[in-house]
Amino acid sequence: MQIRVKLNLVAIEITESLKLLDPEDPLKYDFALCHHGISGLCRPENCWKCVLMQKG
Repeated sequence: MQIRVKLNLVAIEITESLKLLDPEDPLKYDFALCHHGISGLCRPENCWKCVLMQKG
């Protein structure tokens, strides 16, 4: 499978999950999620303390 196809499938999966939080505007969370990766906060050694990994 091509990387572009895989990335599209991941994007769809993420959007579907975000619809559980806000069905009308799931993409409003996009910046908050992407900012961790862009800023360098999202690193494998930080996963254990990441708020995104915490389960409620």
